This record gives sequence, structure tokens and C-alpha cells, in this order.
Amino acid sequence: MMRLLFTCMGTSDPVRGYHDGPMLHIIRHYRPEVICVFLSGEAAALDGCGARLDTVLSHIQNNWGGYAPELRVVRTQIEDPSDMDAVGAPITEAVAALTAEFPDGEVLLNLSSGTPQMKNALAFLAADLRRSMRGIQVKNFERASGTTERTNAPDYSVADELECNEDEAPDAPNRCSEPELMHMQRQRAKEQLLALLDVRDYSAIYTMKNLPNQLKASGRARQDAKRSGAKLCAESQAAVFFVPGSHRCAAQRLCGGQRGVSGAAQPQPPATV
Repeated sequence: MMRLLFTCMGTSDPVRGYHDGPMLHIIRHYRPEVICVFLSGEAAALDGCGARLDTVLSHIQNNWGGYAPELRVVRTQIEDPSDMDAVGAPITEAVAALTAEFPDGEVLLNLSSGTPQMKNALAFLAADLRRSMRGIQVKNFERASGTTERTNAPDYSVADELECNEDEAPDAPNRCSEPELMHMQRQRAKEQLLALLDVRDYSAIYTMKNLPNQLKASGRARQDAKRSGAKLCAESQAAVFFVPGSHRCAAQRLCGGQRGVSGAAQPQPPATV
């Protein structure tokens, strides 16, 4: 499967402190065929000053054993990349355009370059189970907040950094990892599940990805019961799974507050004053 890397460009890219920035490190270890670099207005200006991306691409082609990826650059006029509303839609649209062009490709998303808002936008895309995307994070070589000079310094030289890059050594460690993004996936699954419960589409619940088997079985049973005319409440089990600490209230809300799993009316607690 063709690999496509979508990445923003931060102040650790392409090389910082004589080590790969996140973008270059992912390229090194995943070797995508297509690299799409998303630039804010500031990053585009930095790239234009020293033709950094062209320098990096030339270095890769000349030193990485014949590996020659296609480089694409998306230059934007985003003035404030710390504004979530300013970066969210353009990033999503750029990724969608890439996947539309290569529908059978696997998209790698760099979760470690750019502003926190850019990283969050890409993390949400990586957590979307409907798409073939893998989020990749790269740890700083210092295993802490970086202390070396950033790549937006006036005297930064990408050629010098590449020449002395310690990650070119054969025994240099791979600092990439693929987070599971369980919290984001949980939130997405919760929203999707509640929407399906609203329309009582239990068969669709059964087909949801990464849903616990207990809930899948419950969804199928409720669909069968629905066809036979029984009144059952899958919502209560969904609430128990997704709303820890609020099981009873959530189950009552989703089930109408009157019926249990059997469908029989349940006694209500006396009102308190």
C-alpha cells in the first residue's frame, strides 16, 4: 500500500540540535512515497528564506540509497497558527484532498510538528476510525523539552544541521511511536453510539468498529427484539459503558426514565423536598 505523509512544519523541523525533527524522522523510518507539507504563513516564510524543503529533499535523494519521494507543499496565508478555528478547516481539507487523490493509500499523520492546535487537528483525524490513517508521534532526542536552538533562529543553517545530523548513524534509535488515541476514539464512539440510539438503529451499532463485544451483542439482540415487537433498552448498557460515575442517571435519561431492560415499568424513588 502506498504511504502518504501529511505533516505540518514546526520549529524543530527539519533538523534541530543535529538530530532529525519529527518530520524528517518519520520520513526516515516510514519512507512514504508522497510527502505533503502544510505550511502556515510564518513557516512558508522560513522555508522561502533558505529553500529548506528543497535542501532536505536533495539530501534524501543523494544519501538515502535511492529513495526519492515526491514532495508536495501546501502554502497557506494562516497568520495565527495558534488559532484552532484558523487551522482546523484548512488542515482537514488538505488531508481530504490527499486521500481523494490516493483513495487506496495509507495516510501517515505527523502528530509532533506544528503548533499544539495543528497537532490536535491531526490527532482528531488520526482517531477517526472511518479512514485509513495512522498518527505518528516523535519524541525529542533529549527526552524532554528541547533546549537546543530552534529552526526559526536567524543564523539557522539547514545544510550544516544535515551534514552533522547524528540520526544518520546506522545505530541511531527510532524515536517514532503510534499512540492509540483511546480517549479521542472513545469520545467519537460515544457520539456515534448516542446518535444511533436516538434513531434506534441497533444493527448499525453492531457494525461499529472498536466497540466492546458486550455492546455489539446487545445491539444485535435489541435489533432482533425490535423486529419481534419487544421493548428493550440498549441505551442503559451503552450509558453504563460510556458514562462512568453517572450510570443510573444516564440510563434513565436514555431509556426515558421509566423502563428497565425487561420493558416493565420501574418504581420511581419518592420526590425529595
